[in-house]
Amino acid sequence: MTLPHTAMTFEAYGRLIALGPPTYRFTDELPERAMLLRHDIDDRPRWIEPMSRIEAEQGKVATYCLQVRTPFYALDDEADRAVAALLDDGHELGLHFDSSRMASDDEVLEGVEREATLLEQRYDTPIRVVSFHMPGVRPVGHLDLGDRVNTYAPRFFTEISYLSDSNQNWRGKDPEHELRTAGRIQFLTHPTLWSGRPLRAILAEQAARLGTTIDELATDDQKAVLAQQDAAAGGA
Repeated sequence: MTLPHTAMTFEAYGRLIALGPPTYRFTDELPERAMLLRHDIDDRPRWIEPMSRIEAEQGKVATYCLQVRTPFYALDDEADRAVAALLDDGHELGLHFDSSRMASDDEVLEGVEREATLLEQRYDTPIRVVSFHMPGVRPVGHLDLGDRVNTYAPRFFTEISYLSDSNQNWRGKDPEHELRTAGRIQFLTHPTLWSGRPLRAILAEQAARLGTTIDELATDDQKAVLAQQDAAAGGA
């Protein structure tokens, strides 16, 4: 299921999460009805604040996973403001880590520890949760991160259900139904996707910043979503 981009606004996000179970943290013992809200920050951190505020207004807690090394943003004043806002709203900061080009598990574990420590020192908050960028490229679910939680550990998929908005594509799932009927569920979103823009506009802005083209930047999955959205727009 691919929702029209006009349905993906921060206000719509607020209405959606209101349908789900109460929220908990990844380190909590989960009751029969529980939602783990996780956000992977793949684009500018400016989109964190409106999402964080809506969650706080509903009394919900979430984990925002920030990248240390990415071409799409830096740990600069914008990121610092966004992190301060989410922490003030009662949420948790986690690490979003790209291991897709790493050859060994040891290299991944060393990199996770190095970047998690960097975030802890910069923002003076513990980093207890780690999510992996493009986890389908190399296996990550088996990795034991010690005191840190691997959000791709098998228990977060076998013991609870999973819902993701990746590339504005719900993979055939109806998010409203999934959240209304959920017992335990991990709900992953990417804040930039809820800014009311179609994926093409988001990618165009990213490509312009990087001095490249959408065709060069987009993954195969993103190109498939672009084709679906373009076809829907053409038939509107």
